[in-house]
Amino acid sequence: MSDNSDSFRTTFETASMCPKCGFIGEDRGTSPGPKKSTIHHIYCGNARCKWYNTPYLVQVNEDGSIPKPTNHTGEKKVYEGFEGHDERARELIDIFKRNAQAEIKPCGAEILWITRKNVLKN
Repeated sequence: MSDNSDSFRTTFETASMCPKCGFIGEDRGTSPGPKKSTIHHIYCGNARCKWYNTPYLVQVNEDGSIPKPTNHTGEKKVYEGFEGHDERARELIDIFKRNAQAEIKPCGAEILWITRKNVLKN
């Protein structure tokens, strides 16, 4: 094993330690991350830890480096919607409200069914 692999392994093992108990977690899968990085899904395997079987993430950049962990608690949540999402959300809320009212009417009113085609309208 080369020096680069050894340093990566040590760094990855350190980053894979459970934030609560310090045991090295179990890597149960990966997903693509930002800027061609890989996100490893790590789970604590220490049955005595309050984070037992709880996932935490370790990012490995394309060059093999691992950024320091960042606590995002308390940061402003950012959602960038797409054109027409607000309007479509209002339409769906109106449909749900009408359906809820129709369900409680005696004799029942026609319920507006939401179809896949209706939800995904162009």
